[in-house]
Amino acid sequence: MPIGPILIILAFFLFLIGIIVWAIRYGRRKNKEKNQRYRDFALRLNLVYNEKPHLFVKLPVLTGTFRNHSIKLYEKVIGSGKNQTFYTIIEFPGSSHNFQFRIGKEHFFSKIGKKIGFKDIEFDQFELDKKFLFKSKDEAQFRALMNYEILQELEAITEHLKGSIEHADGVLSYTQVGVLSKPEHFEGLEKVLHFMEQLMRK
Repeated sequence: MPIGPILIILAFFLFLIGIIVWAIRYGRRKNKEKNQRYRDFALRLNLVYNEKPHLFVKLPVLTGTFRNHSIKLYEKVIGSGKNQTFYTIIEFPGSSHNFQFRIGKEHFFSKIGKKIGFKDIEFDQFELDKKFLFKSKDEAQFRALMNYEILQELEAITEHLKGSIEHADGVLSYTQVGVLSKPEHFEGLEKVLHFMEQLMRK
């Protein structure tokens, strides 16, 4: 084979290697910046910061006590390659509630479901019922939990609630797709934390 085509192929592979190296370094740098925000967040809330290795990055894990309740805040990856998805998760174990429930944002499919007969719990507050999807296996206990004060607090964090709050097997959890990459994301998450702590106290 003539030297010209060989040099072109070699240059192409070197270019690809360069792109891969740049992508890894860029990802590590962004991950380091993000994890520094988690460190600052942990310090502000008096939590312990740790990291869990995952491929070329490190996932943050925060543990400790938040207003007298044990808490774990961490990132989790499900899937691999192009199909992997990052999740941000909060867990409050040791809940005294003995029933399951879920509080999530209304979305296209839930609205379609309502139209064809699938019902959620409603609180006769038109704006709130339009924004949130309430589910529970014990509607009576759930309604007692979600009193007027709690519903008002939920209304106040509408824009910050990016995922779903669920309670099952004594654990109150919050799960949202994606990571916290900006300062305002942490500010919003802190508001969600305070709301969840109120649910734990009731």
